[in-house]
Order: sequence, then C-alpha cells, then structure tokens
Amino acid sequence: TTNQQGEGGSQQEHAPQSYSWLWERPQVTFDDLKLEHDAMPVEERRRNLREKYGLQLQGDVTVETPELIADSLASMSRCIDGIEQKEAYETALFMNPEHVSDPAFQLAFLRAESFHANDAAHRIVEYWDRKVELFGTERAFIPHVSTMSLLVQDYPALSKGGHRWLHSRDEAGRAIIFRYMKYGVNNVDSMIRLHWFVMHSVIFDQDFGEEFQKNGCVILAANGLEDRILPF
Repeated sequence: TTNQQGEGGSQQEHAPQSYSWLWERPQVTFDDLKLEHDAMPVEERRRNLREKYGLQLQGDVTVETPELIADSLASMSRCIDGIEQKEAYETALFMNPEHVSDPAFQLAFLRAESFHANDAAHRIVEYWDRKVELFGTERAFIPHVSTMSLLVQDYPALSKGGHRWLHSRDEAGRAIIFRYMKYGVNNVDSMIRLHWFVMHSVIFDQDFGEEFQKNGCVILAANGLEDRILPF
C-alpha cells in the first residue's frame, strides 16, 4: 500500500517514531491474505465471516449475568495486581481512583476481550501507557477523552473533520465511524488524538456506549480526500 501524499510530503514523514505502533502498515498483499484465508480451518473461516458481517450466533455472544460481571471484575483486578510494569495505570489510579475503579469503565475492557480477565488486565494497563504517550501527563489523566484532552495544535485538524461518528448503524447494530484524512492535515499526532476522541465518544457514550461495547463498530477509512469532495 502506498502512502497518500499531501502538502509537505508523505504522511509517513510526519509520523513520530514513538507512534509506530499506530502508524505502521502491515507489509502484506491481497495474495498473502488469500493464502492465509485458504489455510484456515473451515470453522475459523465461518467465524471470521460472521464477525465481518455481524452475523453472530448464540455461541458467539457472552451472556452477561451479575455473577459473571462481578467474578470477572474481581479476576481482572487480581491480574492487574500481578502486572509489574504499570506506572501509568498506578498514576491514574492515584489521581482519579473513582474513574479508574469504576466498574462501568472497567467493563469496556472486559467486553473487548470477551471477558478474559488476564487479557483485559493487560489491555487496561496498556491503555494508560498509550494515553500518556499521546496526551502527556497533564492531560492523560482527565477522565475519558474530551476536547479538554486535545492540544492547541489539534484544533486545525479538528476543524477539518477527519473522523465522524455516523448516526446510523449497520445491520448488525454496530456503530459506524467514517475516518478520512484531507489534504492539508499532515499532523499525525493530532489525527491520532482525534481518533481516540471519537472512539471514546462512541464507547463511553451515556446512552449508547454499552450497546456499542457489546456490538462493536465498523470503521470506514479513506485517505487524501479534498475539501470539495467532503464539504463538512
């Protein structure tokens, strides 16, 4: 895949080295993907197709009972205690214990890992590591991600658009996020922070957040679109 060219060179030139975990694209071709797909067991292929099109079967859905939630939260807490390197998480817990310990906040990570407590524990620890890396210590520990989390240099990218949470859902009830990068928006730092802002708006929405945590979302991505194509 080639990088889109904008003003001032390629987008890759503006990507900070420390953000490679978000920016690097896998060096694969469609032939590679086809070979991998063809090598999968039949049931795994079917499961992937169900996930792609939101065709969940009863066995794919976790039934959330009060007992499961309570046991999983307790297990995740024990797993977090067993992780040695978690400085950002511990700082967040010290500065805002009500937010970090909120079961509603923690449940998002359990749902993302299908209630596998150990995986969810590592996910939430890495979440705080990445949040500090992106937003800095002054803004990383603000509950969730809002416009207050953004830096001054992020607002030009915000005014250009770039990410939109559409009001409609797909047929499987998943949220739809349209992501695009217009020419003239070359600050990759800002685009990444805006992506976090939009994802937080979806995942932790007061009315629909729980629904989207369970159903997931679909991201439609396009690069290098001009203002005249998307005039909003």
